Amino acid sequence: MATKKPKAEATKVQKVSKLKLPKSRTLRIIGVFVVLYFIGVAIGLYLHDRQPKPAPLPVTSQSGYVLLNGRRFDVQVASTKDERAHGLSGTQSLSANQGMLFVFNPSELACFWMKDMRYNLDILWFDSHNKLIYLQQNLSPATYPHTYCPPSATSRVLEIKAGSAKQLNVKVGDTLK
Repeated sequence: MATKKPKAEATKVQKVSKLKLPKSRTLRIIGVFVVLYFIGVAIGLYLHDRQPKPAPLPVTSQSGYVLLNGRRFDVQVASTKDERAHGLSGTQSLSANQGMLFVFNPSELACFWMKDMRYNLDILWFDSHNKLIYLQQNLSPATYPHTYCPPSATSRVLEIKAGSAKQLNVKVGDTLK
């Protein structure tokens, strides 16, 4: 006796309809602008992250701020021999309100040079009463190995971004607070 084989069930293939964009020209133009906007935002974020960021100032045992002719400068304080020897060497830049304050106790004839610097500086020397006794402006790293020395002993030296002293009209006799 022969057995009947079950018929294979026919499977229905459903067609997936393609996504149809609106035919309206205005809607297509708006869609293009939206896509371009997001591409522009992505490129902007990519380029923003690639911008060189100023390197932080070297970490010293102390930090604080000083006032010079009404402007506040956030400073790292270099009070040890090692901190003073390193100074700002190797840093990338200073912002307009940053600096380094070198403290000498007791006062001494403190000479400075631009070794391993990557940007110009204004250097200001102060006596034990915080009166400005000497300043050198817009010193370039290219001046190394030339040294800059005040006419007498100093207890504090402030290094700030080049041009700051001129902008603040700093002159001998001004007080550092």
